[in-house]
Amino acid sequence: MVSMREQQVMNNVDVKSISKFRGLCHAIAIVVLLFQPKSFAADVVLGATEATNNRERLLAKNVTYTEAVWCGNNALVLDVGESGSFLFELPNGARRKVSNSGYIGATSCSIDGKWLIIVDTRTARADRDASGHVDYAHSVQDYSRIDLVSGKKERFAIAQGGGVLSPDGSKILFLGKAPQLSIKQTTTKWEFYWSHDWPSGTGGVAAWMPDSKTLFLGHRGKFFLQRGQDLTTLDVMSPQNFPAIVQIKIDSQEHIYVSTTDTKTLAMMYQLFKCSINLTQINCIKIAGSSAGVITFDVSQDGHQLVYVNPDHSELYSVDIATQKTKRLAEKVEGYPSISPDGGNVVFYRLRAGNTEGVGQSVDDAYIMPLK
Repeated sequence: MVSMREQQVMNNVDVKSISKFRGLCHAIAIVVLLFQPKSFAADVVLGATEATNNRERLLAKNVTYTEAVWCGNNALVLDVGESGSFLFELPNGARRKVSNSGYIGATSCSIDGKWLIIVDTRTARADRDASGHVDYAHSVQDYSRIDLVSGKKERFAIAQGGGVLSPDGSKILFLGKAPQLSIKQTTTKWEFYWSHDWPSGTGGVAAWMPDSKTLFLGHRGKFFLQRGQDLTTLDVMSPQNFPAIVQIKIDSQEHIYVSTTDTKTLAMMYQLFKCSINLTQINCIKIAGSSAGVITFDVSQDGHQLVYVNPDHSELYSVDIATQKTKRLAEKVEGYPSISPDGGNVVFYRLRAGNTEGVGQSVDDAYIMPLK
């Protein structure tokens, strides 16, 4: 699905340099919420009751690995590529088909599982400047929200990117400046929060701090804090360089995790760091490195566990943040892993064995494993 992270990767990383990281910029579709208790796409096989060992369980076959969007602790959206997307309800194995297209993707879901935020990439067009002229430097697209209880869909925002709800659920983060184009809303559910507008074409990565009032920004190897529209530059105290910042995650304890890539380095081009802020200084220590591809990861909201995929060995690891103890969870794994909001489960992917000729894209099987 088109997550905020994938848009950030597209803005910050030379896609050719991470060609092994399959499906990184693929978009999915989520349009109207339809219940399908007896039907499922022909190329998708539900495996909600199949266990591969005493821990991991098969969720679905023939899916495309993109970051799963959790809607509460017991439901998540998986991408099935051109076939659309499905909302899986874990306790009862029910599923809802939420799209028949591959151009509309989920960006986030509310913690209570009521609201799903989606972006329609087919609506991409140039913004207007203050004089009403076409602003070709800023491309915008339409965002909608779906009430997962009633199924009602409402187009509610126009933005360059983003679409991620704050930890307290009161605000929604959009990348770049507020566009001249806008939508007249019938109701207001969230406060719009716009990240810094970097010069055209240079991208930028943004994530919420736990207070839901401050943003942590990464741009061209530098880090910033943003509150309102006030920007504070952070002095990097670490010896490492951050030539391209791919992904940022922050937990409730203000642990900051950063995935980077350096295409100029032949060995260990991809790294994962844990960072901490002291006033206007930031210090980062390396957790893992890879030469085969971007290290994708997720962190539990309570700040207890980190999971990441090392592309060198195609293995999924967990890290106890308090003790720094690392444990291998599964083999033959591809990114993105995704932890449930309560930290109880992680979803991950494996490349499907057998013949996939005619599918048009690589497909995987999605698995879930308890972390507690």
